[in-house]
Amino acid sequence: MSEWKTVKLKDLLSYKGYIRGPFGSALRRGEMQQSGIPVYEQEHAINEIRHFRYFIDEKKYNELKRFTVVTDDIIISCSGTVGRISVIKKNDPIGIISQALLILRSNPDIVDVNYLKYFLRSKVGQNALLERSNGSVQVNICKREIIEEIPVPLPSLDTQKNIAQILSSLDDKIELNTQINHNLLKEALTLYAAYFASQDKNGCIGDYCSVRSGFAFKSSWWVDKGVKVIKIGSI
Repeated sequence: MSEWKTVKLKDLLSYKGYIRGPFGSALRRGEMQQSGIPVYEQEHAINEIRHFRYFIDEKKYNELKRFTVVTDDIIISCSGTVGRISVIKKNDPIGIISQALLILRSNPDIVDVNYLKYFLRSKVGQNALLERSNGSVQVNICKREIIEEIPVPLPSLDTQKNIAQILSSLDDKIELNTQINHNLLKEALTLYAAYFASQDKNGCIGDYCSVRSGFAFKSSWWVDKGVKVIKIGSI
């Protein structure tokens, strides 16, 4: 890594590769439809889903065509939950981004899009985005000229692709394990439902087990070592 150079984010983008979503007045809720050309919202970056709630017609799309996503675009959430990232894939539908999203369109001759994605998702990348956000009530990502100054460590293009491939394979394994766990849970719930539906069980939960409420702890009681406490996050 000592041989890697550090460049600014703006040097990794293609021509007009920084695209912030349209202002609210340019795309009003009343113009949305139940079918047509999809509108990418924040949840598409936060949860990496591709189910759409809102659409626009061809006329409105022609007015906002410059906000169209293309393959390998990085979309970033810009308001509230700032800095969540998703990459547009070949099979993703053509659509436009909403006001709460930002497109980064990288230059493939300089940077591998997946390497840039993993950098921006890393602790360093996330801190860089969050440090450049402001707002006391609603956090918003800063202006273009500030975001484009984010420093990015950059090895050779081959090394970038190798790094991205390794991380991508790990992501694939995690996704597979998550899907397996989901399927097992679904089967377990089906078995439970079938069992209890077939039994003649009447009574209250208190007839079968003891119930105790959790204790309300004060923040001043927390220490680094001692008796462990189970909190909601543990469950």
